Amino acid sequence: MNTIEDTIQRVRAEYVEMPGIQLKTEQLQRLFGIDRAMCQVVLDTLVDAQFLCQTGRSLRTRNRRTASSPSCKGGAENRYAHSKSLVSF
Repeated sequence: MNTIEDTIQRVRAEYVEMPGIQLKTEQLQRLFGIDRAMCQVVLDTLVDAQFLCQTGRSLRTRNRRTASSPSCKGGAENRYAHSKSLVSF
């Protein structure tokens, strides 16, 4: 069984490996074989760290050029528009 920290590192590594990748929550769950609750924790952590940002229902890596772009929303106040469908702790 993977820990949350292991999964966060795996997700981060995947986004570093493929900088333009955009995944919906459900796609990320399938790719990494994780449930909704763990997926939410991983995504919350990476958005709060400003590593990922929300663009509609897709996520992408946050880079210096788009970090202040209005289309790249991050942080707790702009968390997932569809979070009501996710399990929370």
